[in-house]
Amino acid sequence: RALASGVAAIDGEIDRLADDAFVETAGPAGLTALARLVGAPLLSPTADDPAGANRAFIANTVRRRRAKGTARALEGVAGDVSGAGAAVVEYFQRLSRLAHLADPRPERPAIAALVDGDTRARMGGAFDRAPRLADIRSIARAHGRHGISAVGVHVARLVAPQFPAPPGDSLPPRLLAGVPPLSAWLDGGAPAAGYFQLAARAGDTRPLVNPDRRSTDRAGRVVERDLVARLRRLPLHLETEAMRWRAVKGLPAPSARAPSDWFDNDGQPFALFLRRAGSTQFERAPPERLAIVNLTTMPAKVAGVRPRPASMRDYHWQEAGPIAKLGSTAIDAALDPVTGRVVIADPGAGPDVVEVRLAHAAGLQSAIGAGPQERNDSSVPFEVATADFLRVVDPFPETPGPEFVATMADALAAWALETRSVRGFIVLARCDIDASVPAPVVATRSGAELHVVAAQWRPKRVIAGVTDRAERRGYLVRVGRRYDLPLGLTVQAGSPPPLGARPGALVLDGLTLAGPLSIRADAVSVLRIRFCTLRPLTGPAITVAAPLLAVHISVESSVTHALALDHPSGAGDGRLSIQGSIVSHLGAAADDPALAASSLDVDILDTTLLGGAEVKTLEATNLIADGALVARRRQAGCVRYSYLGPGSQTPRRFRCQPDLALAERLSARGLLVLPPDEAAAVSLGAAPLFLDTDLGEPTVAMLSARCPDTIRRGGEGGTEMGVFAAAGQPIRLANLASLFDEDLPVALEGAVLDDTRSGATDDRRTIP
Repeated sequence: RALASGVAAIDGEIDRLADDAFVETAGPAGLTALARLVGAPLLSPTADDPAGANRAFIANTVRRRRAKGTARALEGVAGDVSGAGAAVVEYFQRLSRLAHLADPRPERPAIAALVDGDTRARMGGAFDRAPRLADIRSIARAHGRHGISAVGVHVARLVAPQFPAPPGDSLPPRLLAGVPPLSAWLDGGAPAAGYFQLAARAGDTRPLVNPDRRSTDRAGRVVERDLVARLRRLPLHLETEAMRWRAVKGLPAPSARAPSDWFDNDGQPFALFLRRAGSTQFERAPPERLAIVNLTTMPAKVAGVRPRPASMRDYHWQEAGPIAKLGSTAIDAALDPVTGRVVIADPGAGPDVVEVRLAHAAGLQSAIGAGPQERNDSSVPFEVATADFLRVVDPFPETPGPEFVATMADALAAWALETRSVRGFIVLARCDIDASVPAPVVATRSGAELHVVAAQWRPKRVIAGVTDRAERRGYLVRVGRRYDLPLGLTVQAGSPPPLGARPGALVLDGLTLAGPLSIRADAVSVLRIRFCTLRPLTGPAITVAAPLLAVHISVESSVTHALALDHPSGAGDGRLSIQGSIVSHLGAAADDPALAASSLDVDILDTTLLGGAEVKTLEATNLIADGALVARRRQAGCVRYSYLGPGSQTPRRFRCQPDLALAERLSARGLLVLPPDEAAAVSLGAAPLFLDTDLGEPTVAMLSARCPDTIRRGGEGGTEMGVFAAAGQPIRLANLASLFDEDLPVALEGAVLDDTRSGATDDRRTIP
């Protein structure tokens, strides 16, 4: 063993040297050497990806320099450095000019097209085509965007992991395991025939987002359909209408997709699948059979019935003078990409649609909450052993086995009877909506840990010549799955723990709860909630039926309504950890805080509280609390690099706002105390400004470009405060701006411009 340890160290060093020879596998030292080799400057690292930006930037340095000084090359640099999509605009091309037959510019009209609704929708963004007068100010220092020497790098900060569409036009349910179903769009509390919505909560909307569709070969310029953004109705309507006109006129489909086309053969930006009564197959609805409409409100009843689109649409046109032509084409459904709602076409005498699934992209600044994003990490099990309890909820398994059950209720019932396994897994292998009535009940067991996880199940494969581990049963792949619980979930103790023993542990992973998570007396000792969305219709997201005693609750990378963890008796103790999450005041009473945990010791990291909080003790870093945060015990703990709302009472603070802003004003004025009005004005100037606070919006809790730098760059390490601190967006954008001197031609000035729009702004642009 002593001799082998030295040999292993030498082997490890040889492997490291081999890895450092390639930019794809090099470590920090290897990347530094490769950067020197190609003459690339090193970029400032971010917390979530210390080497990622450097790796892509160094890898593409040689390719970038072949096209140095062009807009296409700068778009490549922006993508490598920022990690987000970017479009570069040379603003001299947007300036108004005299039209001349020797230099026609059909893409740039002499005046703005006031009739076309697309003109307004593009205003102010990277793809604005309205001509402007020249601005003599500097774009880098004075916001003089429309100058002859100005170059704007328009960055879209959203990311959009996808629920991908499987290939094929007629598919069995097994192949649609990774495509989420739509729930009923309720009409006065009851389902309306043919009406569906993507949002899990009744009455909510869920905007569809265009996925990242940038070309990996960088052969051309970025166009609008390449970038992540909310989908708009008008471009999709115009494209589907053009498809229908070609079909009724008998014209051949284009042989190649144009750069401006939104729909492709891979199911992007979305694909709708319909299953009719009496059928086991799902049929794909092609884009030309979708009517893009506005479903912000439910259409008014006609003769007491909600109307539905006609299954056929007629078209009239003329050819060869006065000869009238008539044609028709089928319509499967009306879809609104702005609200995520669908109305199925009237089936007439045929079978109606009973299930709808929608392959789409889910957008946020960082992948949190329940969604298709990668959720594997070293803190959760990847391998499942033969000694573990296992139930896979999948009524359509490819290879049936004793571990497969049809419903979550069956899996929970089997776990309640389990007495030996110390670790259990209930794997929700399909994107689905639980139909249990009442809400499912999880029974914990002392000394055991149960994982309820939305994930893909992969049984192990035994390959000839490869050593097999008999105790290995299979693997959990936590990606591409989300499971909805419309009525919430109840956690209770399966049986009283032995004397002196603690209750069991529970991990919830990848779930959406449209009802409360209710914790009963002595139900758990450890409750871990990761990548979940807890948004009940009424009341807080988590409630307790008895005081929490020595309980550790962890909320990680989740989106939740109010957390009511205090019992009316005032008793209880334990610890609450919140990391990388959004907690909203929604669900709490008007006078109650978003986080009620006055009996718990609370640790908060990289979190945004849209409301106040009451805790026992507090340790916090990169926290935004836009309400009053009150700690009962302030002798212990610390709050660092955070913003605290008016009326907050916390332990000692370090580099917090508005404290720093007030201290700077006091120093500048030479006063001991600021007048109340001035203090209020200074505090307001140091407050965060969000794009959205609606939890259904892709831009929820994202800091606006107009947010003061005291918040946008006031977090630890120069990043932003709040839930998206780990993404390091200010650091990435500062890295990008630092490269302008090298990558822009002489005498041109560049600036990074934020093209991310709030829901309110986008609503005004999406209606023609």
